[in-house]
Amino acid sequence: MGVEPGNFRTNLLTASDYSAELPAYAATVGATREMVRRNDGRQLGDPAKAADAIRAALDAPHPPLHLALGADAVDAIRAHTTDLTAELDAWEHLARDTAFTNEEEKP
Repeated sequence: MGVEPGNFRTNLLTASDYSAELPAYAATVGATREMVRRNDGRQLGDPAKAADAIRAALDAPHPPLHLALGADAVDAIRAHTTDLTAELDAWEHLARDTAFTNEEEKP
């Protein structure tokens, strides 16, 4: 089972653990770094509840292959699957057109 957590209030992204900022990366990671810094200690996810949810999923008769934890994780995964479905729909004709036809199968 793969656990796909959202933001949980742990010490993983504690701002005091940051390395020195490098100006060369400000444009690429600066916004994420600032978002993490602003939200440190404000994450909505409760790690104890996450642990309980993981145990419950593992004890279930049919555990999930992927377990999303947190509303933010569910929302992100739903948005991603919506995008994937739209892309699959747009290119389905090309994907399905890759099989041999009956004429091509003959030696």
